[in-house]
This record gives sequence, C-alpha cells and structure tokens, in this order.
Amino acid sequence: MLRHFNPFILLVCLVCLIGVDAAELMAQPAPNPRGRLEQFKKLKLIETLDLDDKTAEKFFVVYNNGSNKVEQSKEELDAALTDLYQALESDADEAQIKVKTDVALVKHEATLKAVSEMMTSVRKVLSADQFARYIIFEARFHKEIRRQIMEMSERRRGGRDGRDSRDSDYDGREDRDDRDHHDRHERRR
Repeated sequence: MLRHFNPFILLVCLVCLIGVDAAELMAQPAPNPRGRLEQFKKLKLIETLDLDDKTAEKFFVVYNNGSNKVEQSKEELDAALTDLYQALESDADEAQIKVKTDVALVKHEATLKAVSEMMTSVRKVLSADQFARYIIFEARFHKEIRRQIMEMSERRRGGRDGRDSRDSDYDGREDRDDRDHHDRHERRR
C-alpha cells in the first residue's frame, strides 16, 4: 500500500486541512484580551495564594463583586477626567473648571473607597499569609504584565537600532523622558 503512496496527494490534503482550519479560525470572533488577562490573573491568584476549593469559591465571590465595583468606579473617574480635560482644552472659565475638578476628586475618592472596601472584604476570607500575598500580588501584577509586554515588543522589533533588546542595557527611559517633555511642551501651546 505504501509503495503507491503519492507525496503530492499528501501535500494537497494538508493544504486543504490547513485551509479549512484557517478559515474556521478567521470566522471565529477575536478573543477578548481583557477577559483572557482576567482569567490568567485568577489562575495566578489561585496558585500564588494556594487556595483550596472552598476558600477559592468564597474568595472569588468577594473578589469578583469588589472588582466590578472598582471597575465601575474607575470608569466613572475616567469619564470625569475626560470631562475635565475637555473643559481645559475648550478654555472653560475658572468656575466650570473648579466644578469639574471637584467632581473628578469625588470620583477619585469613590475609587479609593471601592478599593479599600474590596480589600476589607477579601481579607475576611483569607488567612493572614494569603492576604499578605494577595496585597503584594495586586501591587505587582499589572506592572509585571506591562514589563513583559514591553519585552515582547522589543524582541519583535529586534531591539533598539536593530539590536536584540536582550543584549542591551537600554530600558526605554530616555524615550519616555523625551515623550513626556514633548507632551508637556505641546500642552503649553
């Protein structure tokens, strides 16, 4: 049977199979990156906090509830800051800017309160050790994700000036400082 095997037929079959799989993948909606990041974060939390099933169930009920409140509060703060920025850009009078600044401060305080309430609720379902690990995890998680994204981006570009970023001591601070200076200069105009 194998003596009559034609490699051309195998190639055609592989191309057809790959084409069908690629078409199916293209037809599927793109995955939600924020949802995937949240799933990854939850898996890392389970691992970092060494949660048993019972504690994990309690923890995620409290965590999800608190996260939703914090996210809602952050969205309201972002809207208030956008409103304030637009007032500044449209040369609003001082009274309007003061009112919008006060609203932004109230939203900021509400966000801090939502985070504090979430921490208090989470603390009730975790041991002292788990809660300490949770606080450290929350403080470092997004910072670490940003660092890894920057590293991946640098590797894809081949580093600065065509060099591999892993072989460089360049950390991007100079570019960020230049952008910050440029942004401040643009705002003054």
